[in-house]
Amino acid sequence: MWAPTNRRLVVACVLVATLACVLVVVLFAPLHTPERAATTAPTGRAGHQAGSGVRVRVLPGVVVRGQTATIVVTGLSGTSPQVELVGATVNLGHALAWTPLRRVGPAWQASLPAPEFRGVYRIRLRTARGARAVTSEGWLLRVFARGTLGRPLLKTPEAVARSWVRGLSDTAALVGLRRWPLPAFDHRDPQLHQLLVIAYTLERHRGVPDPVGVFVTAVRESNRDRWRFLEATVSPQ
Repeated sequence: MWAPTNRRLVVACVLVATLACVLVVVLFAPLHTPERAATTAPTGRAGHQAGSGVRVRVLPGVVVRGQTATIVVTGLSGTSPQVELVGATVNLGHALAWTPLRRVGPAWQASLPAPEFRGVYRIRLRTARGARAVTSEGWLLRVFARGTLGRPLLKTPEAVARSWVRGLSDTAALVGLRRWPLPAFDHRDPQLHQLLVIAYTLERHRGVPDPVGVFVTAVRESNRDRWRFLEATVSPQ
């Protein structure tokens, strides 16, 4: 009769093997996912709607998850302006509300709320509740792990995933990869965030079923920019 310790070891191995099999099945199964409908209000470009005199600074421009930043806006008219982080959520998909700006000397300021997920968030402004929102390509809050900005910029999300696997070990080898839709609770801009599910082998992981599955997220700061590695997780989030 097996000892309890041996039984626990067998159960743990079975669970690990099951997780790896599920990820591999997901990786190679057909993907049928309807496109997510747009739910945001109409947005104008800042130079046209708000005037070229509007200036936005975010201090600091890059924060770690859970850290807040301060936005400083000059040249914006209105008596009760507000700011929004597009796609930012808390508690698995609850959208963050518009944040009121307060007058500080010649500028408007606010403390931006902290999104629950890492990524790049566009900033939108409006002069009052219900007014048309405006944005500009350079108005961004970046929520990155330390060192993210030092990671290489690559042409495609697939190149990011391959580079991440190569960086694991000299023995690491990519088995397969495919793009995967962001979960329904993840409202980050899919044009700036790309999720991939990958499978790879890693010789030094003795005792772990082969191949290993993981989700890799690539990020960029505009539709014309290159991609860099954001994070790797065992589930979509």
